Amino acid sequence: MSDTTMTTCPCGSGKSYEECCAPYHREERWPEDPLTMLRTRYCAYAVGAWDYLERTAWQEEGEEAITASMLEERASGLDWRRLAILGSGRDEEEGCEYVDYVADYIVDGVARELAEHAYFRPVEGRLYYTGGIPLAREPIRRESPKVGRNDPCPCGSGKKYKKCCGKNA
Repeated sequence: MSDTTMTTCPCGSGKSYEECCAPYHREERWPEDPLTMLRTRYCAYAVGAWDYLERTAWQEEGEEAITASMLEERASGLDWRRLAILGSGRDEEEGCEYVDYVADYIVDGVARELAEHAYFRPVEGRLYYTGGIPLAREPIRRESPKVGRNDPCPCGSGKKYKKCCGKNA
């Protein structure tokens, strides 16, 4: 695990790592709500607390076991940058709590993001991460119609767009 004793916690709380997520990673505390569970799990990826990630993921019997070494291998080369919580609540259809989030990271010098609708269930008195589905992000939509090269310039000059405002575009 990296030296994070004096730095701000990667989860975005604004607290130091030692007063925020470290007690969870050291098994001194267990998250009591989905937001805390999500933040501590994100932070575990950022600082390399692989055992914590293994402990807090519920695995059904018959599923392939997800181990700390497997998680470490999958996250190799990822540089986690920021966590943004989009919303949370109760998913009545699934019968559990959820948190929608976006986690930004860099891999091979390219910025990426992981957006998920994450599920959390209490099992035997403890809350666990039980999986998630990718969030469908809305595409960016243009507010005004696209101006073609040969259309009249929207500035009102009477010239074609390509000879006016589009000249340097």
